[in-house]
Amino acid sequence: MLPSRFFPGAHNFLINESQFVQDNSTTINNYHPTTPSRCLAPQYEETDFFVGKDIKQKLREELKFVENAGIDDDKICLPDTRREIIKDITKWVQLKDDNTSRTYILCGEAGTGKSAIAHAVGKELQEQQLLVVFFAFNRSLLESRTPSNALRTIAYNLGVGDNDFAEGLFQAFEGDPTISGSTNEPRDRLLSVLMSGKRDVPSNFRVFATSRLENDVIVYVDKFIKRDSSAKVQKMTDIKGTDEDIYRFVVKKMTSQGGGLGILEESQVLPMASTVCKELRGGGKGGLSVQIRFQDFMATAPGSIKTLTPLDKLYMIILEECFDDEAMERYQDVMGLVLSVFEPLSRTSLKRIQIMCPQHQSRNRDGERRDTTIDAVVCFLGSLFAGVDMLDTPVRPVHTSIRDFLLDEGQSGKFAINTSQGHTTLVWGSLHLMIKDLHFNMCNLKSSYVFNSEVRDMKEMIAKGIPLELEYASCFWDEHLSQIEVDKSVVTLLEEFWYRSSLFWLEVLSVLQRIHVVSRAIENVRKFIGSGDKVCKLGVLRRLFLADHNSFKTLLNETQQFVRVFGQAITDSTPHLYLSAIPFIPKESILQQVY
Repeated sequence: MLPSRFFPGAHNFLINESQFVQDNSTTINNYHPTTPSRCLAPQYEETDFFVGKDIKQKLREELKFVENAGIDDDKICLPDTRREIIKDITKWVQLKDDNTSRTYILCGEAGTGKSAIAHAVGKELQEQQLLVVFFAFNRSLLESRTPSNALRTIAYNLGVGDNDFAEGLFQAFEGDPTISGSTNEPRDRLLSVLMSGKRDVPSNFRVFATSRLENDVIVYVDKFIKRDSSAKVQKMTDIKGTDEDIYRFVVKKMTSQGGGLGILEESQVLPMASTVCKELRGGGKGGLSVQIRFQDFMATAPGSIKTLTPLDKLYMIILEECFDDEAMERYQDVMGLVLSVFEPLSRTSLKRIQIMCPQHQSRNRDGERRDTTIDAVVCFLGSLFAGVDMLDTPVRPVHTSIRDFLLDEGQSGKFAINTSQGHTTLVWGSLHLMIKDLHFNMCNLKSSYVFNSEVRDMKEMIAKGIPLELEYASCFWDEHLSQIEVDKSVVTLLEEFWYRSSLFWLEVLSVLQRIHVVSRAIENVRKFIGSGDKVCKLGVLRRLFLADHNSFKTLLNETQQFVRVFGQAITDSTPHLYLSAIPFIPKESILQQVY
């Protein structure tokens, strides 16, 4: 029989004499995917890795890019607003002068409309048939919207749009297979790349970026201006016509509702106009007309408040209208959950994770089941959070300044949110959810004969077999674990999860193309448990630790090595977790006893 395609040369071989590779060893059993092993299959000819796969698929395999980080039509400027600045940017993009700066920086405070301009510029350039690569950072998506993922996503989209660029990427991958694997690129590295000016960017490239004027950004902007005499740096405060744009915005939002019109005096804060419009159109307090409430909001204009910015004062007024002192326990409980997630979750998913936490299966001091508190809070926040009126739409702040406000006790006072309880709830809820719902063959895959990427309707099968809350729990439970203090009851729960459900967790991660989460999770568990002495003092060494803490550490090490050896194989074809990976676990290992 010819060698198996899934493990080339797997005929008559040994795996390091049935021993796992040690952590400090550089010898790894290399796996090179061609096509999945077909159990009891006939002989096959050797084929090249890339046969039958287009450029997009090859790039997808090499670059773990971020989806849904591109241009959003709902976030572009209203028609006939910001026309001068948009015209200036698009004209700069099309200049063919080699002396023109390759980089344009648009900077300003939170809420000044930078993102809307960026989305509008990207949309307009796309309509002109230019190759546009767009990546939107989002403080509500801290796990995925990182500098490293930005660079990978930009590279992916450039490769998809330009075959020559794709070929250059493949050559780079061949020269250094680890080039796309970095997950910890610092922000200053990205700033350095973006503001390289004319030196390192081809003449037909343009880099347009928006940013708040934070300290590190200011440093790089100053260096950029000094290094490049043609540097393009635009501050939002210097853009003309903002008053007129805000007027158009208010008219657009309010006239169709039959409400009164007004012109905000603040000349910078478009999110303020948006928030006021939404709140005026909402319920508010009884007995107050739209006109009276509008005048209350106008009292927050610059100069009337000494301690808070106009936006912060507006947020404070809205929260005071929605929640009195009796509702603060529910408010803190729910908002801690909403602001602690690394990717926004819907009301349905939030409720499912919350109710899986034992602390929320009881009743609060008013005798109300805690699982009902999600709706009792978020449904009143439609002017501050998107998705609150739909069960299956992610709940997220309509602007990043809202998140900043709620996490700053100095600004939000009694409405400030401490996320520690939210992280604790998410740890308990996620672990209990995985223990309960994870099982063999989550997506009902029919065959080991094909790659995951070749399975028909794979996305639909994932959506049906792995609910969003379970997907989130599988990918982020350990990140929440890293945010809480060590607790013996949590360690006990970790034991139960690892021994009962970790195999099915690996299956889910392989289907989701997130097997890299395993190594990160193991590191976070190690840090959480700490040294053996610390755990002993907590009194949590039980039978499941297999007699001592060192055994559990060995189990973690073996799981990590298992994924290093077989991770790529099971990512390419999930059934081979059971068919090809587990059979080769050394018989004397602790992992063999568990799996």
